[in-house]
Amino acid sequence: MRISKLLVMVSLALPALYAQNDWPSYGHDPGGQRYSPLKQINTTNVSKLVPAWSLQLRKEGVPFRISQSIPLMVNGVLYLGWPYSRVAAIEPETGKILWEFTGNTKVQTTLGSMRSLAYWPGDRQTSPQIL
Repeated sequence: MRISKLLVMVSLALPALYAQNDWPSYGHDPGGQRYSPLKQINTTNVSKLVPAWSLQLRKEGVPFRISQSIPLMVNGVLYLGWPYSRVAAIEPETGKILWEFTGNTKVQTTLGSMRSLAYWPGDRQTSPQIL
């Protein structure tokens, strides 16, 4: 009985946890619902949207590779991974790169592509991480 009460409490808390501005996982939430509770963009103004900024993913002197990474938004920061093991934290309003990390470039993949990132909220022993 205690376990079923706990499961009900957890299941009721999960929607509130993901009813946020962040997009911490593929499809927004653990269920991949792809639903955003935000109301700023709707059917009356979507046609008026224009790009706010763009980001050059190609590095000079390096062949371009396909990028199929899904960006994450965690605590108001946009995280994006792209080919050649590169990850960046980006200010979403301006496109300014806050930091960039290049992983082990000696590890070769067939196409040099980056598939995606993941967010771990942390626990008692491990701090939150972008993986």
